[in-house]
Order: sequence, then C-alpha cells, then structure tokens
Amino acid sequence: MRFYHYLIIVLLLGLMACSPTTETQPDPTAVTPPTEAADPVTNTPQVVEAETAVPTPPLSPLLDEPISRPPADQAPEPPPVWHSDVDGKWLPTTIRAATDLVNWAEGDPERILAQIETWGEIGADLLAEGRDEAFELPNVWVEIVDFNRDGQSELLFAFPKRQELCVGDDCRIVLCTFIYCPAYILFFTQTNGIYVPVELLRDSDQADRQDWFDVPTLFHMGDVTGDGRIEVLIQQERCGAHTCFSNLLIGGWDGNMWQNYGSLKQSYTEISLVPDSESEVVGRLEIQFHGGIIGSAGAGLQRQRTEIYRFNEANGRFQLAERIPDPDDHPYYLVLDAHAALSQDDPDLAYDLATNALAHIAAFRNDVRDFMFLDDWSVPRIAGLGHLQRLMVASLNDDMSAMLIERDTIIPYNVPIYAEAAQAYIDVYEETADPVAACIEMDAVLQADPDQSDPFDWFGYNTERLESYCPLTP
Repeated sequence: MRFYHYLIIVLLLGLMACSPTTETQPDPTAVTPPTEAADPVTNTPQVVEAETAVPTPPLSPLLDEPISRPPADQAPEPPPVWHSDVDGKWLPTTIRAATDLVNWAEGDPERILAQIETWGEIGADLLAEGRDEAFELPNVWVEIVDFNRDGQSELLFAFPKRQELCVGDDCRIVLCTFIYCPAYILFFTQTNGIYVPVELLRDSDQADRQDWFDVPTLFHMGDVTGDGRIEVLIQQERCGAHTCFSNLLIGGWDGNMWQNYGSLKQSYTEISLVPDSESEVVGRLEIQFHGGIIGSAGAGLQRQRTEIYRFNEANGRFQLAERIPDPDDHPYYLVLDAHAALSQDDPDLAYDLATNALAHIAAFRNDVRDFMFLDDWSVPRIAGLGHLQRLMVASLNDDMSAMLIERDTIIPYNVPIYAEAAQAYIDVYEETADPVAACIEMDAVLQADPDQSDPFDWFGYNTERLESYCPLTP
C-alpha cells in the first residue's frame, strides 16, 4: 500500500512539471510613470522635460521674408538714400528698415525717434528760418492706438524718406527741407509680440499714386464716422507752380484691413471738424474746408468758399455735401447769390441782393467804386441778370406792373438778348400764370446764344458760373 502512495505522489509531481506557465499581461488602462534618466556622474534619476515650441516668425504682405526682433545691442541701420526705384527693390528695403526699427525699439516711440535722429539732419534752410536744432520734424511721428477697440494696440508710423541735399560740392543727408519733408506712412499690427507692417498708406486720389507723402502731419485721431472705432486724418501740403493744396487722407483699421474713407483737398485752406448737422449717428463729424483760392491769373475772378464733407453710409466715404461761397459785394457775386436765394425759395433776400448788385454797378459806372473784371462787356449783362431776378420776384408776387418796369429798365443797356429774355418771361407768364414755365422759357432764350448772354467774355478756370439762368423749380 505504501508503494502505491509513493507512485501516486510521483505521478502528480510529473504532471505539474509538464503544465504550461501562464504569463501576466499588461493592463492597457494603467498609467505609465514618467521616464527617468540617470545622471551619468551621480547615477541620480533625472526627469526629462518636454521642449517649449518656438513661435513661427510672422509674415507681412509687404515683405518677402519673415519678421523677427533684432538683437537689442544691434541698432538698426538706416535705409539707403532715395534716388530711384527702377528695379523695385528700394521700397521693400525701406519698409524692412522701418520694421526692424519698430521691433528693435519694441514699439517705444521715444526710442524710435531717438534712433531716427542719428540718421540725418534737418535741412539747412529750416535752421536758417530760426528753428530750434532740437529734433522736431513734422514728417516723423509714431502713434500706438487700439484702432478697432479689440484690446490689441496697433502702431502708425511716419517714416522719413532720407534725401541727399547738395549745394555745390557740399552734400548732406537730410530728413526735411523747407517745403519738402517726405515720409512713408506704415500701419503695423502685432503677432506674438512682433510688429508686422500690413499697409503702406497712399493717397488713393493722387494722380501719380506715389508711395510717400510730401509733408505728412497728423491732423486728428478719433472716431469721426460714429462707428466706435478710431480713424486717422493725415494732412499734407502739396505745392505746384503757383498754388499750394492741403490734402486730407481719412482712414482706419477695421480689424481685417485698412479702410480708406476719403481723400479730400482744397487750396490755401483751413480745416475744421464739427458735429454732423445732418446725421443722427452719435459722434459723427463733418469735415469743413474753408479756402479755395488759386494763385494764378488764369483762375479769373474768385472768392473763398466753405466745402462741407459728410460720411456716406452707402459707399463708406466722406463726400462733398455742400459748397457755400463767402459773401462778397462784387456785382457778379451778388447776382449769383440772388440766384441761389431764389432757388432756396427766399425771394425777399434775392430781391435785396439783386438790388445791391445794381447799386454797385451804378457806383462802378460813376467811378465811385472799382471791381475786378468789370468792363463794358460785363456791366450791362450783369445788370441784365439783376433786373431779370427782380422781375422773377415780381412774378412770384403776381405784380405785372413791376415786371414791366424791370423789362423796360433792361432795354437801355443795349444788350438785346436780355430784353428778349424778359419779354419771353412776361409772355409765358401772361399766358400760364406759371413763374416756373416763364423762367424756363427765359433760360432757353439766354442759353441759345451764350456769346451774347455770358456775363463775361472770358471765364477763368476757378470762376463760378451758372449752369442755368432759371433758379425756379416746381
């Protein structure tokens, strides 16, 4: 029996030795602890940290290569002096120099302006005019503003165009001379703390579309359209052979692109901003220009005027809304203003203005007063206009006797076409009792022979003219 017990134990041990071994499988949900590397000297475990991603340098639509911040100890070099840009490389080089300067200075206006001071001189003619030698140039300025109110500031930079000024063999690099202080206007946004130029501002209404402004000054920054964003108004003076003009460029950043709201100009002008009298939009302003004289004999008889520009919602631009001439006691201007008063349904004012015109003509003929461009041709024709205007006022009052007096008073001036026009007016009025129909007939007579009806035998290119002799409308 004991033998069998031993036999059974041996068989069981043999079966256990032949059974397959079961391996433990890894738990797929288990969290793997961080890998530790041993220090080669101390054999101490070290945790390997992940590398920090470096932001990709931003790109600009104005430049071919990415933008980065120059080293703090390497002040940017100035752009080359402008001579020409026939190969198209000079402008990108200039934009790159401005971009490097802005980023090197980290957008600090004081550092930017201090560095530009080392790049050139103020023209000798400015110093001769008694200017302080301190660095004060009208064409160099930096503004940091949140234009579209999104919490991120943008930067507007007037970057000077370096010029070579030579007197004989003496040549210097200058940034500004007496009437010519050119600069580029660059608009920068920010990407990862880097300033990126996204727009080179140009005067879109200039015929030559040059890349720089002649003498750009910052006229105003603020909300002028009433949309809650900041607009900028940049003014520049441009002088031709005989006349200087003020150009005003209006624009702003909407968060995606630069918007041009208009390019306005007037000669020898004063510009002002006042609340828009025709708009219900809170904060909207209108732009008023007062001036307009041309410094040329060919401009002819002229007077100053106020031009009012208002924002047009339909096309997003400031457009001319009103042109208001200054009052003037020249007989020609008095009849023009009488014409305007009749068109605005103010016959009493029209009568007074026409009467003043006739009184001044009488003073001129009696050598009591002198008026430019009045002569034997213009005097009877301007007087004829004055009497026709008083005739129209009489018709509005249905006063036929007064109408006949005005007609008869025209005849002695010996300008038959004006007497014919007066008679045509009276004939139609007697038939229809309609001043407008009579006025249209009178205009047709005068327009049929402009060589005889024009108030002057010669008009300057800046002299106001009537498009129609009939101011009355239905």
